[in-house]
Amino acid sequence: MRLLDRYLLRELLLPLIIVLSGFLLLWLVFDIVGVMDDFQQNHLLLPDVIEYYLYKTPRIMSEGLVPVALLISTLYALTQHARHNELTAIRTAGISLWRVLVPYVFVGVLFSLGLFWLNEFGMPDANLRMEEVLNRYQASAENATGNVVRNFNFYNERDRRKWTIGEFDRTAGAMTNVLVEWARSGGRVEYLKADSAHWAGDEWVFHKALTRTFDPANKDQFDFSPAADELAVKDFKETPREIWSEFSISQLSTRTAAKRAVVALSTLKNYFDLHPELSREKRAILMTQFHGRIAMPWTCLVVMLIAIPFAAPSGRRNVFAGVTAGLAITFAFFVLQRLCLALGTGGYITPWLAAWLPNLFFAALGIYLTSRVR
Repeated sequence: MRLLDRYLLRELLLPLIIVLSGFLLLWLVFDIVGVMDDFQQNHLLLPDVIEYYLYKTPRIMSEGLVPVALLISTLYALTQHARHNELTAIRTAGISLWRVLVPYVFVGVLFSLGLFWLNEFGMPDANLRMEEVLNRYQASAENATGNVVRNFNFYNERDRRKWTIGEFDRTAGAMTNVLVEWARSGGRVEYLKADSAHWAGDEWVFHKALTRTFDPANKDQFDFSPAADELAVKDFKETPREIWSEFSISQLSTRTAAKRAVVALSTLKNYFDLHPELSREKRAILMTQFHGRIAMPWTCLVVMLIAIPFAAPSGRRNVFAGVTAGLAITFAFFVLQRLCLALGTGGYITPWLAAWLPNLFFAALGIYLTSRVR
């Protein structure tokens, strides 16, 4: 059996490498031609362009290139085995079709897990990093992306604190021109203003800080504290990652969310921690993103399950008809994916169902059709 598994894997992986490499090369050529003007206008150098595509390529691969390459290579490999009666010989030897398909399922699971890791841990903020590369030489830009954001405001609903930040560097865990506002007991409002601040691991340390307390009941009463060269505040539990999640979510438009799941799970979790009470519309968008982010990589396994029943049947048949049917059903699968994501984002169906319905339906369809293969 090990010898058979190695043979089937070799016959699958070779066309997979060829198809994936060809698709990737074609996509790079067309994409570079389309964005060349942007590169020139932003004065990007060759190392910048290479870095840009190091961030963009994994996203494109996970969204379409890898699943389609797996589909075509599976159709090709199984069709070749069926045309040469290899599947018939294997099954005549007492090996079931399900056992023959174990290497294919293994590859589908492996690629699904690999894309999940790439999206969540390898390149979780690829879109923002791409923007940072494009704007790298634009000194007049209002907002920096990548690791630094300027002129940023956010409200921590969990602790009811409002932050106004001149510049925030998430890598260094530092900020400049900071103003924090929060409510005290008795209706008083307290302000903390500082030239800069940095995250010390479990608390924020403010530099050249000045605090004051305002009593709304007595508008003329202000309590000022002496300016401090360094002020550590343990009560502020907003971590740099949580603050960055606020910025990432603020950049997510409804149109983008309805097309694909682009927000990392860690970013969504941090945002949920800061905002325990979300509006119905906001929760629908973010929960659909959450479930979609988990479900999207499993497209690799689903398309292989779809391809198997159209390529595996033996005997005299129209090979092109089977391949065409497999491609058509896969196209319907991708259309349903986008449709469900849009419906979940709009709040018309439950977020988890919006993310998982295409996978569950077409995986079940592929398994059912495979069980009827003779």
